[in-house]
Amino acid sequence: MYERPGQYGKVLPDDSDVTEAPTADLVVTFCSVMENMHRTNNTTSLAQLGRYAGQLWREMTGRGVEFK
Repeated sequence: MYERPGQYGKVLPDDSDVTEAPTADLVVTFCSVMENMHRTNNTTSLAQLGRYAGQLWREMTGRGVEFK
């Protein structure tokens, strides 16, 4: 279903409660965060993105999302 992430959801605003967000939006946001991690060379930004990616990952796996 999520072969093309932008097709089914949208990127969440920074202040969103991920526990209340639709699963499709979590997946799209996670993909966006991972892409941004590859583009940054600022260690502070990288750490923040990593924490956010971890939060999204825990929420998605708690809902049964699997990445192949």
